[in-house]
Amino acid sequence: MWMVWLTLIACQSTVQTELPPAEEAPGVEAPKPGPAGANHAKTYEAELAALDRRLAFFEGKAKQNPNSLSTPQAAGLLGERAALTGDYADFERAFALIDAALIADDRHSRAWAARAGLNFSLHRYAEMTEDLSKTKWQKSLEGALLVEQGKYDEAEAILVKQAESKQPQDLNRLAIFRWKTGDLDAAHALLDEAERRYHGPWHRTRAWVHLHRGIFDLDQGNYDEAMAHYRDAEKELAGYWLIEEHIAEIHLLKGELDEAHALYADLIERTGSPEFMDRQSEVLEAQGKSDEAAAMVARARAAYEERLASWPEATWGHALDHWLAHGEPAEALEMAQKNHDNRPNGEAKLGLAHAYLNAGQPEEARKLLAELRASRFRSPEVDELAAELDAK
Repeated sequence: MWMVWLTLIACQSTVQTELPPAEEAPGVEAPKPGPAGANHAKTYEAELAALDRRLAFFEGKAKQNPNSLSTPQAAGLLGERAALTGDYADFERAFALIDAALIADDRHSRAWAARAGLNFSLHRYAEMTEDLSKTKWQKSLEGALLVEQGKYDEAEAILVKQAESKQPQDLNRLAIFRWKTGDLDAAHALLDEAERRYHGPWHRTRAWVHLHRGIFDLDQGNYDEAMAHYRDAEKELAGYWLIEEHIAEIHLLKGELDEAHALYADLIERTGSPEFMDRQSEVLEAQGKSDEAAAMVARARAAYEERLASWPEATWGHALDHWLAHGEPAEALEMAQKNHDNRPNGEAKLGLAHAYLNAGQPEEARKLLAELRASRFRSPEVDELAAELDAK
């Protein structure tokens, strides 16, 4: 079960603090713009350097005055950095800034908004909901939260309304919703419009659009079309691990093992990601290197367990495939249930259904299949689940 949807958190930069102009309390400093990072090269290294220059400006201001607007701005940029790097340490830095701001003034509405965005990216939805109750900002995340809760009709109303702004981020969120609910033509049209309307300096925003065109094609089993879009994304942001991971996936799916092996080896060295270790273990197994594959599985397990200890909500969905393939069925089922309790959307229901099947409980899986069929969620994996159940 290829959890393509999990890459969306890394791609969407959902933690951006969308802070409109507003009157500030006396003594609260409005942030001055830092280096915008415009006109830098279309490479991951240059993009990260430009982001870090902007971050250094706002993070420095935030440390001087935690109660300033620079604090949520810096926290949002750290969230974007985490999306770009995949490094959870960026989240830790962001929460430290927010905590300092809230100690100084627990009525700092935009600090709560930034915190909500960070918690959303980490799938900590209970904390996020509490954060949103303390701020008038970040209402744009309410629709995205409803999607995670599997409340697709309610989410649609909000996301459609937000997309009337024609802001690229709102158009992209609605595009993802249309994809998840089976309207691929509308999803592609929204991506096209988002690309036309984006005029900012960040190359990752354009790369995101190309990447998701490819993800939509991959979801339909169109490997060559997906690869073409991934190559377009690579032209916008060369060296970005997330794009290269999708290219490696196509090589693996097409049986191009040498190409997949080389890419995954590089990705593992650069990121330490257990997801890539699991994929590499599949490559090694297909190459007849069972001992090396088993060692890679053990390495992935250790990395997952480390993440689970620090960021459980953000890890359950990522780690579930590993436990289904290599863990005890009862442990996989427990993990899938926690993930579903936290975010009872279509993807989580699929994961829980597979865990029930893995644990020898097909009737429970059939109940979840019925829920999926009755919902607006659409995915080829639903049909695959039905086929598995028919074979029981």
